[in-house]
Amino acid sequence: MLLAYDTTKLKPEDAPKTWDALVAWIKANPGQFIYNRPDKGGAGGNFVRRAIWEVNGRDPSKFTIDNYKEFGDKALPPAWELLKSLAPSMMDQGAYTSGNTQSIQLLSQGAVTMVPAWSDQALQAISTGVLPETTGLVQLTDLALAGGFTKIGVFTNGVNKDLALKLCDFVLTEEIQSAVITELGGFPGVSWDYVSKELHDKYKDVIPASIPVFPSGDWEKNINDGWYRNVAPNVDRSK
Repeated sequence: MLLAYDTTKLKPEDAPKTWDALVAWIKANPGQFIYNRPDKGGAGGNFVRRAIWEVNGRDPSKFTIDNYKEFGDKALPPAWELLKSLAPSMMDQGAYTSGNTQSIQLLSQGAVTMVPAWSDQALQAISTGVLPETTGLVQLTDLALAGGFTKIGVFTNGVNKDLALKLCDFVLTEEIQSAVITELGGFPGVSWDYVSKELHDKYKDVIPASIPVFPSGDWEKNINDGWYRNVAPNVDRSK
């Protein structure tokens, strides 16, 4: 997860790199930011989760898959207040897209200047011309936007364990890890120090110190329900 923006309207050196700077930019540029409803796509959903972290000490470790009952009622209400405070500065004073793709489309049309987006979707959109080459990408440096991982596992008792480990070695080579970035639009599975200097420098604004993950379970349902009730009560969830 990162922020995609129009560099013809916002210079890369001025792009917000912390949550406070992002909130300040949204409020100073009304109508130029939008995110999708949290139950309609991970980009908006993880933007909401980043807000939850922000009002809870910016500490993802406080959230576990099984502690919603004892922590949820305390953790979520301050986030709803924060997100409600942004609503008047959103596109159309409180509009939210119905998915990740719709946010990308609004950015491509110049209707907004910045949206939260998945790295793979944004980079693929740039490579295919859906988004122009003038699209910038940036990650928050105080705490990255929530993300997720694609995993490869090798069975310890697998029949072809040695061959599977050789495949893992191949996937971890600089060639394939570079392709993960350039062709899949993903993040490498190795440290960015092992990526070519050219790619490292090109994507330096999206390299996170870590990629925090928000738990699912009871949190997911209650985050979605709470957002509709408290942040966007006028939005029809069925549409």
